[in-house]
Amino acid sequence: QQVILNGEVVTLRLRAEIIGKHASILSAEKDVRDLLLDLQRNIAEENNVVMDGRDIGTTVLKDAFLKIYLTASVEVRAERRFKELEEGNVPADLETIKREIIERDVRDMEREASPLKQAMDAILIDSSHMTKDEVVDEICYKAKERMR
Repeated sequence: QQVILNGEVVTLRLRAEIIGKHASILSAEKDVRDLLLDLQRNIAEENNVVMDGRDIGTTVLKDAFLKIYLTASVEVRAERRFKELEEGNVPADLETIKREIIERDVRDMEREASPLKQAMDAILIDSSHMTKDEVVDEICYKAKERMR
């Protein structure tokens, strides 16, 4: 997946730790949440989408056809992020990444507006011991199962 802005690939810049940290902080602001909520719902209304985010299944698209609550241990998430940054030649420290993941999770779970939590009707998939292909296969299986 690549993100292109004004003809420039900005994917790695968007995936920088500082961006994730600030996104979590900004997303707690009610005005920001309201703006994004309308935008996300309009996109989903006009298109078939696969949407990810920390409140998609509980707030944005409460009636989604399929909701997956995808998780992994902090250690695995930190390792994955560390490797991703290394591959992009971005300096990183594993312990710092772990600490920032924990801080972001706490901040997102404890925010007043749309806190991070599993939707009651979401399917839990813990990807800690799964490859990307295994995760995709499991989600596709669950989608096909839901269509029956």
